[in-house]
Amino acid sequence: MDLVAEFYTAVGVDLVQEQHGAGPVHFSFKGDMCVEIYPPRVPSDAAFVLRIDVADVDAVVANLKSKFHYEGLMVSEPESLKTGKKSIVRDPDGRVVELFQSFKPYP
Repeated sequence: MDLVAEFYTAVGVDLVQEQHGAGPVHFSFKGDMCVEIYPPRVPSDAAFVLRIDVADVDAVVANLKSKFHYEGLMVSEPESLKTGKKSIVRDPDGRVVELFQSFKPYP
């Protein structure tokens, strides 16, 4: 879980470690919404796509590549779309994460 926390911190997400009662220790990131990352029980638990809006996809991808060296990190290199730019990566547990940079000004 520490490696997963390091990954999301490198993307720019502020994490808080939590535990609810006797449940597993996990991390959550909060802002306008709350997303909690639990350790996967089985590999199929990692089969969802999480989109994280970032100010600069190229910079975030370069940061991830400099810090993480595991097979499957990069699913797709940054590519331009009509509405912005995106790249798809996998976190250390195999979760698919879409990094998205809107062509609209970043808040």
